[in-house]
Parts: sequence; structure tokens; C-alpha cells
Amino acid sequence: MTIKYFEDFRVGQTVKGKQYYEVTREEIIEFARKWDPHSFHMDDSAAGDSIFKGLTAPATLVIAIASWLWHTLESKPALVAGLGWDYVQFAAPVRPGDRLSFAFECVDARPSESKPDCGILSTRVTVTNQNGEAVLKLVDNYLVKKRGKASLNR
Repeated sequence: MTIKYFEDFRVGQTVKGKQYYEVTREEIIEFARKWDPHSFHMDDSAAGDSIFKGLTAPATLVIAIASWLWHTLESKPALVAGLGWDYVQFAAPVRPGDRLSFAFECVDARPSESKPDCGILSTRVTVTNQNGEAVLKLVDNYLVKKRGKASLNR
């Protein structure tokens, strides 16, 4: 894994993951039972009668998968802290058997005014399924170490 510092990012730069995550029916149901017990996440018949016309993954499971995919990137930012998300959109349902992949595009990079050893990156995250259809879109903002500054706390 390669750590990239604030200075290594440019607006317009895209980072694509090489890993994918296959979502299983069992995982959707188990996660939903504990965290988001809507019938369209747990029951095939009820899901078929819903606006989704079939079993779908909870949004929070899709976010968790996106986080896991971020951690599998071969080259990722020297993250200090997450600062928040803007524009979160669940663009399409995630179904059992979907293979999800992750990419982000740097949309803003600016020095931090309060932390001179860091910069703030804003990235447009897109999670897509095996058909190239976006299922999750968001803008992720985080604090990233500048090169040659104090070491990261890990």
C-alpha cells in the first residue's frame, strides 16, 4: 500500500480501486435484521411488492461496504480525520449478487487554516455495481497529512 500526502493530490485526479465486494442475500438479511429491519431488506415476497421489486441492501450496509473498499485501495490518502460528507445519494438499489467497486475523484484540495501540517481534500466517491451503474455517490471531506510533517497516529 502506498500512502499519498496532501501534496500528491490534484483536482481532477481519479483513484480507482482494484478490489470488488460481492453482496450476498444472507448478509443483506442479517444486517437488516439488526440495523434496518424494513421488509424490503429481509423478506423476498414483501420486497417483490415494494417499489424496489426485489430484495435490496440497507443504505447503511452500502456505506459500510464503501468504507471497506476505501481501505483496500493500493494508494490512499494519509488520513488524519474524516470531516463529513456532502451530497449523499443512493443512486440505485444494491441487490444480492451485486459486485461493488469504488473510485474517487479529487474535487478540491486546500491547505488547512487551523492545522498547518495538513490539508483538506474533498473527493467525489462513486460506488458502482458489476454493470457500471452507480449505486452510491457522495462527496467525502477529510483532513490529510502534508508530506514531511509529524507522523500519523495509527
